[in-house]
Amino acid sequence: MTKKLPFTQLLAASGALVLALLAPAQALASSPAESVKCTNAPKTTWVGERRIRAHFDESQYVQVFFKVSKHKCYEFYAIGKDGSTVEAYYDPVSMKLVRYSRIDGGGKFQGTVAPDDKAELKNPQSPLVGSKSD
Repeated sequence: MTKKLPFTQLLAASGALVLALLAPAQALASSPAESVKCTNAPKTTWVGERRIRAHFDESQYVQVFFKVSKHKCYEFYAIGKDGSTVEAYYDPVSMKLVRYSRIDGGGKFQGTVAPDDKAELKNPQSPLVGSKSD
């Protein structure tokens, strides 16, 4: 059963996502100095959009924005059911999670994690931690 958020809570969460993406101090979007590069493989070798969306598990979110970044990554911006905002980058060939950033529902920046980092994001509400693989 999918839990529906009241309109005002959904509106607030949408506003939080917009602010998070635009506010320079807490923006989820990667700066040029930390740009994420995923692959140089030809697009014919990439997994399809439907498959990567299933891998991301959109059902865990109330709103999801998907795009292909200029650095050849599959990129997701999402609003969690708890009001948190998420930015996630995936390699379009291997479907490996390349980077994950989260701001909780209260606007507190939770940090950015790249799988190669020693630190791990320990958040049981995050569906990307220990994400399923194909």
